[in-house]
Amino acid sequence: MRTKQIFILFILSLIATKALSQEIKIEGELASMRIVDRRTIYDTASVKVYYVMEWIEDLKNTQKKKAQMALLSGDNNFIFTDYYNLLSDSVFYANENKNLGTMEIWNKVKGFLSQRQYYQTLFGDIAKKTILLRESSWGKTYEYEEPMPQIEWTLSDADTTINRMVCKKATCSFRGRDYTAWYSEDIALPLGPYLFRGLPGLIVKLSDTKEQYVFTLNGLDTEPKSINLIYISENPLLVKGERNKIREMIKKTKEYATEMLLNDPHIKVSPETASKLTRKSDPYNPIELY
Repeated sequence: MRTKQIFILFILSLIATKALSQEIKIEGELASMRIVDRRTIYDTASVKVYYVMEWIEDLKNTQKKKAQMALLSGDNNFIFTDYYNLLSDSVFYANENKNLGTMEIWNKVKGFLSQRQYYQTLFGDIAKKTILLRESSWGKTYEYEEPMPQIEWTLSDADTTINRMVCKKATCSFRGRDYTAWYSEDIALPLGPYLFRGLPGLIVKLSDTKEQYVFTLNGLDTEPKSINLIYISENPLLVKGERNKIREMIKKTKEYATEMLLNDPHIKVSPETASKLTRKSDPYNPIELY
């Protein structure tokens, strides 16, 4: 999905959530824009792995959020994203040539988008050993590319049973967190959630030692027949940059979320509505601490 499309749908969602439809209006080219998606397909998934992701977004509130994630892995590429992101994208691509307006598309995808909980997507190029990361925050999409990080695992003789699968233990440290992984050698796939790969079996459960991020396997499809394309959407309006600069930009969107909405030239907010909007920062506890 392109940046402007994401922005339109984000604002429509915000308006619906806040019940401020008479007070927040989309103006200019965004108001009449039609959705036309383009993508480059790089691979077809030979395996699709599902994980429930639970994480603490707000360190002042230990209640965990939950998302259904999907890993699509092929011979040359892989993608890891919120499963409902894939479902909503499939609707966009199925309707891209039907000349539908923004609201018509919105009505078709809003059910899936409302279930999407995690706004980060990883695209891996196995041959080039690179990672492309995209993250949406307050209507904009940010992107950076980096060499594929190499996880240094320490294997252990410890074992346990998870979901009737005998699993072995491995540990690692990665960008500010220490992790424990339980993997099954009975499923000889060196795959796992997020960037965690390279073990002699499929990762069944992974968590950092503080359990702020926990991934649990809840599905495996070794012959996926649908929603199995590994692709990157064309998006000339992405905010691109080096990893550290992009991470800092995303952090600022959390700190100054309301100001970004109020200062956007395409969004008209009445003074009365502006006075109602909270100015507090959004919680921010990224999986990578540095």
